Amino acid sequence: MANILRIKEILKSKNMTISDLAGKMGINRVTLNNMINGNPTLETMQKIAKNLNVEFLELFSSIKENNYTISLTHVDNHFCYNDENIFLNGFLPHLLHRDYGTFALEIKRRGFSIIPNMAEVSKLIHSEETVEEFIYKGKYGDETLIQLFSSYTPLTELEHKSFCQALKLYIHFHQECKNEMNTILGTHDFKKYDFNQNYYELGMIDRDVWSKLIELTKIYDLDSAKNNFEKFNANGYDVIMYNQNIKKGYNIKLWLSIIEEKSSYDSVMVGWNAPDYFDRDLIKSKEIFNAKESYNFLHHALIPMAKKI
Repeated sequence: MANILRIKEILKSKNMTISDLAGKMGINRVTLNNMINGNPTLETMQKIAKNLNVEFLELFSSIKENNYTISLTHVDNHFCYNDENIFLNGFLPHLLHRDYGTFALEIKRRGFSIIPNMAEVSKLIHSEETVEEFIYKGKYGDETLIQLFSSYTPLTELEHKSFCQALKLYIHFHQECKNEMNTILGTHDFKKYDFNQNYYELGMIDRDVWSKLIELTKIYDLDSAKNNFEKFNANGYDVIMYNQNIKKGYNIKLWLSIIEEKSSYDSVMVGWNAPDYFDRDLIKSKEIFNAKESYNFLHHALIPMAKKI
């Protein structure tokens, strides 16, 4: 695989040399240079991205193989696969735009495209089946009958190989982007409550403890004279804590709510309300909590304080 990488361009923008990067990675400069100019593995490229403190896709402008080409644009995580049989054009997860990707997959000989929605893409990404198993519907003469969501079509052997290859590569880069996003959001250990909602399940606590947390928000409401703890929006239902250093724009540092459908009579499921896409840069700048930080603050600061009431 001949990779057209942007590593030298990124190094220049960071006032670094190849020797600096090799030192951070703990390898010899010549070894790293040979990797970059040769055929680096995906694992190597992931390590390079980590040590350059950039997102994985920022390393690429394109990837060329003998029989296909991939183009990647890190600004909006655009992904494009092209060979003689298949053209897949789509987008990958992006912290500020989307939790799941979308794509249009064109079978060139057939002259039509398969365009799944985000929920269908999520089903594909999380399937435990291989791509071949996920799409297989049987044989149709010398061709393979496949189904991708609501679309059925027979494929020749070469078309089937291209079809699977395009989906596998899309899934791979989708997972890379999703993993990077989950690291920023702190959601690796927490399940999303519903595909169409921004709540992540932080776990169960006693309903009595939740009631004390609500009382705590009232005592330290924004309009309260008390200033020896954090400040809250005491709406009587949620734990909404402000970042008072932010004077304009989104200034909610932590937002916890009950997920009633997952709660019981004596226990509640606490949900972390993730900020909207356009506010998520505030997580990267540490001005608002991610899911893991919210969980830790809940158990190590909020609950102990509430129990003193």
